[in-house]
Amino acid sequence: MNPTPACGDCLSALARLTARSLGHSLLAQDALYPRIPEQARSALVDAALQDGRTRAEIIARALGIDPWIIAKRLGVTIVDSSADAGFGTVIVFAEYTAAPPRVTLYRDAIALMNRRLAHPLLRALDAGDCARTVLAHELYHHLAQCGAEPSLSRRYRVTRLQMGRWRWSSGIAALEEIAAGNFARTLLGLKFHPRLLELLCALGDPALPAGQPASTQEEVRQ
Repeated sequence: MNPTPACGDCLSALARLTARSLGHSLLAQDALYPRIPEQARSALVDAALQDGRTRAEIIARALGIDPWIIAKRLGVTIVDSSADAGFGTVIVFAEYTAAPPRVTLYRDAIALMNRRLAHPLLRALDAGDCARTVLAHELYHHLAQCGAEPSLSRRYRVTRLQMGRWRWSSGIAALEEIAAGNFARTLLGLKFHPRLLELLCALGDPALPAGQPASTQEEVRQ
């Protein structure tokens, strides 16, 4: 069956989204987004993208661009898991834990995304194996955790409550996700910000063109 016009239009539109646009979409999902002044939002996205880009350039010069080699050099253990770490409608591809430093790759979710990325309308992205993308993304979190410089969530905070001289503030978690995605994008020379993977999951399985075997599709586990 041919893909519906809506499906084709959505996939084509996603493939054209810039890193900045995808960064804004991530920031808009943060619980603190309504408290961020509108005039400050673009600057925050740009700062996060720049942080990810700069860290990737430094790592590439020092350790190369292979995320598996980088992980080994940084002392980060990589664990392959067949577990489903998703919850609700959220699909989890990988997770970083700091003590001890470890990245868990959820192979079923990664394999499903690889099949999605093979869709004819997405082949122009030349995405390669999703595993390297999500591993690189998680390595940013390790670098941010261990680095001497304060993390983005410590540098950029939003006031949640203020009473006189007392103030309660929280870091903007989405900034580190924006930066981690751009770290992976820069390190691996990707044509897209990995936020795209989450949006593809939200769309569900796209319809396949005529002649494409139905076996290449698989439902997202909810």
